[in-house]
Amino acid sequence: MREIRPLTTLRGIFACWVMILHIFSFGLGDPEAPWIVREGYLAVDFFFFLSGYILARTYGDGMAAGVSARSYLDFVMRRFGRLFPMHLAVLAGIVLLHPFYAPMRIVEEATLTQRWCFWPAGDNDWINLPAWSISTEWAASLLFPAFVWAGLLGSPRRSWITAVACAVGLVWTAYEHEWNLNIWRSSVTYLPLARCFADFGLGVIGYRARRAATPLTSDLGVATLFAGVVLTLALKANDVVIAAVIFPTVVAIAGNAGRVAKLLSAEPLHWLGAISYSIYLTHYPIVHFIRRFWTEVSTDGSALAYMLTTAAVTIGTASVTYRVIEVPCRELLKGWAGRLQARPAFGS
Repeated sequence: MREIRPLTTLRGIFACWVMILHIFSFGLGDPEAPWIVREGYLAVDFFFFLSGYILARTYGDGMAAGVSARSYLDFVMRRFGRLFPMHLAVLAGIVLLHPFYAPMRIVEEATLTQRWCFWPAGDNDWINLPAWSISTEWAASLLFPAFVWAGLLGSPRRSWITAVACAVGLVWTAYEHEWNLNIWRSSVTYLPLARCFADFGLGVIGYRARRAATPLTSDLGVATLFAGVVLTLALKANDVVIAAVIFPTVVAIAGNAGRVAKLLSAEPLHWLGAISYSIYLTHYPIVHFIRRFWTEVSTDGSALAYMLTTAAVTIGTASVTYRVIEVPCRELLKGWAGRLQARPAFGS
């Protein structure tokens, strides 16, 4: 299926938003970071929504026609190939450089089950903090047929009910966390999963409702929605309100064929999106590694130099890991999944 290049670019922009947030938070230890930086955790809601939208677009029709054990295994293998190789490579690198983590902590993060509420309460000694969201997204992927049934199959009424349930779930999740969505620290509760499932489900619904959003897909419509995102951020609106503006903006950009799409399809921006998963998973250890040797960040100049160096090293590293790890492993798993689908059924 043809790639929607502007959405790939958006992934890169939002991944960099998270990276900048963590440079400020963990590198500079700056609680007074600009508001736009401190709101970078909302990029995760974008990722969840976009995953639901893209998976519905790529696999939704096929699953809506019927799910067999073989087709489901094919889907799971493809998702495994997308999520796990880069995650495991970064995790292994961290553990080799710092082999002092509890074995069960390594197991739960390696299996991406650390946010599934399976494990007893522990400390916040994260191995790779951003992987918490990959854990919840892996859970959503395994449950994808249920999201298809609720959001794509059946009457529009069922989709509306699902959309309302997801929206209520997101509002309730924010309410349970002092009316904000910065929920990564709630590692031993259901809130990270609830946040992911609500966003992911809305992404699936967004794909089904994409034709209703056609009037918003013009350059003017996208510009208006984008202005709404900027305005809600500038006014320090509640996280749920900001997310409620970001989500239709994503759907509108996906359907745009004008100047916005041309701008967001520019090769440098698109490349940033292509390596966004590597940026997301490598930036956290790089932030800490460089900060260990960069002792002086007390002046504006030294802090800026640290920020630029960390961002450059992260993007350079992500460019390499994308080519060396992500793409080969993804294609390998995709090939295995394809051969599984082509194999005759037992007894045929």
